[in-house]
Amino acid sequence: MPMSKTARSVAQSAALWAVRAAGTARLRLASLPPLWAEEYEVAEPNGLFSRRRVRELRGHSQRIAHADPYLRSRLADRRIGGVRDWEYGTLLGFLRRYPDRASWRALDVGSGNSTFPRYLARTGNVGGITTLDLPDAHEPATAANIGAARRDGVERVHGSMLELPFPDRTFDLVTCISAVEHLEGDRFHDPKPPHSRFADDTRRALREMVRVLTPGGLLFVTSEAFMPERQSTDAWSSPDGSTPIWNAYPFEDINDLFLSTVLEAGATLVGEASFDPARLTGDADHSNFRGRYFTTFCVAAQRDA
Repeated sequence: MPMSKTARSVAQSAALWAVRAAGTARLRLASLPPLWAEEYEVAEPNGLFSRRRVRELRGHSQRIAHADPYLRSRLADRRIGGVRDWEYGTLLGFLRRYPDRASWRALDVGSGNSTFPRYLARTGNVGGITTLDLPDAHEPATAANIGAARRDGVERVHGSMLELPFPDRTFDLVTCISAVEHLEGDRFHDPKPPHSRFADDTRRALREMVRVLTPGGLLFVTSEAFMPERQSTDAWSSPDGSTPIWNAYPFEDINDLFLSTVLEAGATLVGEASFDPARLTGDADHSNFRGRYFTTFCVAAQRDA
């Protein structure tokens, strides 16, 4: 039966609307990259978390979120208050200083279920990447993530950061993003080990990371620190204040443990490093989601020849 004039008109209008809607969607999608913020280079990666710096690094975050749904959900998680934006953005901005990075072999320690190593490989920020975690990791990788990682050329290895299962001078880049603090003292472990053991294991892990770097290779480590004399609980491991703080280091450990170990292991810090406690006490911009006197810090170094 032939369509009536009214039906034809409705159908034509619907078709025209669909074409216009599709065209508008394509136009919006095409216009996204020019509207993204600039991806800045980071010359001074060593330092404390900063909310102001998160805004400066949003170009990197926008591209990550556009490319990876899992990472988009992590970056949008208000409970961690921009910490991942700062960590990922600082690393990506730091890597922009090295035009040959697309040929590098990289290792990510304590990856868990994160898809960030895959993002690094897909975007040419590294040539190939190996991830390392315990078989029974606190945040184990899902089957879907494992399969996708293989397709992206990411090699998964089980092992401990206390004894990395790789020969000396294997990797051009070693990253460990908010993972080293989970070596010991996990909030599900009881009892919590003494700080002396926590510190000794951390030194051992850091020495291992430097050991597997090639001469000139780069180390990028982030973790969390707090001021015990000012903060006795936090909003993550013990929001009700019933248990002591876990998975974080006393602020002085940044200098006395992290920096000293990396330097003694045969690496040199990249750029200037300022871990003056007055920066945290005097400026709330450096406080992270765990509390006023909590912060996240980054240590970036280059192995000596």
